Amino acid sequence: MTKEVLEMICKINKRFARPLPSMERETLKSKRLLSKSSMLSQRKGSHVGIVISFIMFATFIFFFYIIIRPTITSESNKNLFEYLRGQTVYLLSANVTEVSLIANVAPPLPICVQLVNFLGETGIGNRVIVRGSSGGALDSKINGNDLYVTINGNTFLKAYGSEEFSITTSGTMTGCQSGYTLGLVKTDKNIFETKITKFIENYSIDYENLKKQLKIPAENEFGFDFVYANGTIISAQNSQVQPPASSTNIYVNEIPVQYISRDAAREAGTLRIKIW
Repeated sequence: MTKEVLEMICKINKRFARPLPSMERETLKSKRLLSKSSMLSQRKGSHVGIVISFIMFATFIFFFYIIIRPTITSESNKNLFEYLRGQTVYLLSANVTEVSLIANVAPPLPICVQLVNFLGETGIGNRVIVRGSSGGALDSKINGNDLYVTINGNTFLKAYGSEEFSITTSGTMTGCQSGYTLGLVKTDKNIFETKITKFIENYSIDYENLKKQLKIPAENEFGFDFVYANGTIISAQNSQVQPPASSTNIYVNEIPVQYISRDAAREAGTLRIKIW
């Protein structure tokens, strides 16, 4: 019975088991295609999103740089200026020896005083300028180690010696008294007018070498002015170096200084340094 029942069931299954109609097969195929298409669309959408995000990020970085660029440039110029100020002051400076003394002369005051062995006592050298208490430079001559000075009524004197001065005239003077009391002797570095004018000449004649000497970066240029206390300006100029037309692209700073003039007077002035 069991065998017969099984055979009957198989016959019934074969009779009722039939393939899916063509319409149903097409529907199933369409669903599979739609599923694949949806997956492809999602992938394409994710790629487009990545590209858009990258563009937005790059745009943000660009505008952020535009905003902070002036600050970066200003800070860079400030650092370069600080460096250039130190280098410029160094190049414009030289040693000067200053000697205070009193001429020991009896009235009536003589025309001149002979300072015996003054050069040997002070080591001041043979480039000497003497100034009186009245403020002016006094005529002086050197003979051996003796220094002769026309005192013009001055008994308190200051002698200045530096390689930046011209060599003092050799010779003697007549009608002088001798004798002096030596005071303070000191040597220090000062900016000199002669160094300033030489610096400006070098800028005009050999700018590239001066720029290399100052170790200024190749992408930067610089300018230099000196302003006297009376407002007179002397400027460093070179036809091959032209500042930009817009002043907003030039970093300018001024340094008040005290300098030694050609006749050994201490004067005030201003160094003006420009960077672009």
